[in-house]
Amino acid sequence: MFKHYEMVALLAKIVEERDAYTSGHSKRVARYATMIAESMELDDHEQSLIYQSGLLHDIGKISTPESILLKPGNLNAEEFTVMKEHSRVGWRMIKDVFCLKPLGLAVLHHHERYDGLGYPDGLRGEEIPLHARILAVADAFDAMTSHRAYRKVLTVQMLLRS
Repeated sequence: MFKHYEMVALLAKIVEERDAYTSGHSKRVARYATMIAESMELDDHEQSLIYQSGLLHDIGKISTPESILLKPGNLNAEEFTVMKEHSRVGWRMIKDVFCLKPLGLAVLHHHERYDGLGYPDGLRGEEIPLHARILAVADAFDAMTSHRAYRKVLTVQMLLRS
């Protein structure tokens, strides 16, 4: 496993302490992303990087105002624009830290979409780094299957029917 794992775990805890509502989200995303990587038969080193990227994917939310981060309902357009900055902020925070640099592109691009309608750069298809594509799926799955103030939990069975 990546030798600086304890530091990665600490940073993930700091993010989740700030937003208790999504406590456990980063660990679940990391776990789901690793399961995807395993099913793709990626090697142990890649799986480790993906796991740690999952733990840190939302680190940029440290800079998101609490009024937006903890808002119980849907965000308006202006608030959503601020929220979307978390991936770029997270990347800026870790990109120059030697032991975290390998995680940077996954953190930066975990909200890109295969159709090019994601953020922050509107990448599409295989322009999106593989680790970021894996995190995007894991993050979306966790978001849909976790309770949110603005909607109820969607079960796996409900997702399979849609």
